[in-house]
Amino acid sequence: MLEDIGTTFQYMEKEDIGVCNNILKVDIVSDEPLSQEDSVMIETFADGLVDLKDNCVPYNNYKVDTKLFEEMPLTEDVPFYQTLLNSIGSNYDISRLNLSKLMYSSQD
Repeated sequence: MLEDIGTTFQYMEKEDIGVCNNILKVDIVSDEPLSQEDSVMIETFADGLVDLKDNCVPYNNYKVDTKLFEEMPLTEDVPFYQTLLNSIGSNYDISRLNLSKLMYSSQD
């Protein structure tokens, strides 16, 4: 689980991490560094995704990639999202994904 994220948690002891059965990885890709205000807003949003969920913790990863947004049109299609996933080091293959079916996705 932690090996999949490829990082350590600075503010948690190994025993504390052991009780976190679910880690929500939030990758933020931007064309410029985030301001402190934006970072706090995103961290608050990520915390809200797991708030009141037992044994869950968010992990936020920030990446600045100006070239990604220069070379890629900002359209919502599968190749765009695949390129975005590849840019953060993800090897998930979403080529068979139908984006029109995602509008009904939700989390309790």
